[in-house]
Amino acid sequence: MGRALAEHARVHLGGLAVGHQRESELWENLLVSLGERNCVSIWPRWGKCSRRGRSPCQVKGGRVLTHIVRLTHILLPFRHIPLLLSASRSDHPCAWLLAEMFMARMITKEFTFDDMENEVRFSRASLKADPDAAMLHPRADSWLGLISAARDKDALARTAVQEASAFRFVANTRLDAACRSFGRDLAHSLSNDRSGARWHRFFRGTVDDFISQPLADQAAACLAWLTIDEPALAPHRETIERWAEAAKSALEQTEASGQVRGTAMVAKEQLAEDLTRARDGLAVALATLADEHGFGRNYPDGFFIREKKRAKAPKAE
Repeated sequence: MGRALAEHARVHLGGLAVGHQRESELWENLLVSLGERNCVSIWPRWGKCSRRGRSPCQVKGGRVLTHIVRLTHILLPFRHIPLLLSASRSDHPCAWLLAEMFMARMITKEFTFDDMENEVRFSRASLKADPDAAMLHPRADSWLGLISAARDKDALARTAVQEASAFRFVANTRLDAACRSFGRDLAHSLSNDRSGARWHRFFRGTVDDFISQPLADQAAACLAWLTIDEPALAPHRETIERWAEAAKSALEQTEASGQVRGTAMVAKEQLAEDLTRARDGLAVALATLADEHGFGRNYPDGFFIREKKRAKAPKAE
């Protein structure tokens, strides 16, 4: 296995990422290149899968994939890994194989900031503790700063959302109270006769019906009241104007907070991509270091937190 094999694997894995070849053909060619004799032992199982209309890459967790992973892991030297990693983060259903074998787990937007920090701190501590890998420590110097910057944006966004929600709630509550107070005075001045035009200028039905409408509509209607000359409205005019304006402002703030929140979410997604890319680069560097010093193939794994697999529950007898 030399440059020809590395180039062969790179070309075929590139085809895998863009779907130029069927999965079974790609893996067959790759495994034949890796070692013809060793591949023979898995062909019967491969054929069994093919007769069922499934390629080995579609039988996740099956024996075929186990043999493919083991065979590739045994025969593929470290110096060929960087060429294969370029395709391993693709969305193709088979791409997860290489990522699982040779790379740190992918950081996604579903990770909490604390989880991201734990990943980074573990890697930095491991690099610092290993004298042979200490020279790679500067690679991770900026990672915590990236997390802090994204965390600050997220905190600002969450603050904006909560403030907008609080202002909207208070304005809505106080405006409802002002409308009820005005409605009582207006009804009293009309001797509780709510069928006339004077009542309907302000309320088409009951006061409760009026305040149950969307806040934006309620605030707009209350501001329109201010142009009407109504004696019963005079004591409430200032209060209604204050909280109607506050409600309008709170709604505008709510809309703006949504934009801020969206920006923070994009920033977190970008952070996840940046950390994944940087950790992939570190994994390649560690693999190269292991090849140079003759360390075991699992050497890079010690610098990343590995996901613990849940133990299967025992079957009831």
